Amino acid sequence: MKRCYKIVLVDDEPWALVYLKKVFSRAGLGVKIVASESNAYSALKAIDKYHADIVITDVRLPQMTGLEFLKSIR
Repeated sequence: MKRCYKIVLVDDEPWALVYLKKVFSRAGLGVKIVASESNAYSALKAIDKYHADIVITDVRLPQMTGLEFLKSIR
């Protein structure tokens, strides 16, 4: 049985989230987008709620940088 990895997407640009959803929603990749968030704080809640395996984030986010965000989920 193939494992399905859970992905949380984080970007403050709506067009970027649309593009990333299209890329990762392709059949056969073994991933499922469980949340797409526009800021780091809502993404932190989604990561905790869905126990995400993969987080894809922008480096520039409102309220905190993407690097600060990654340090906080580590």
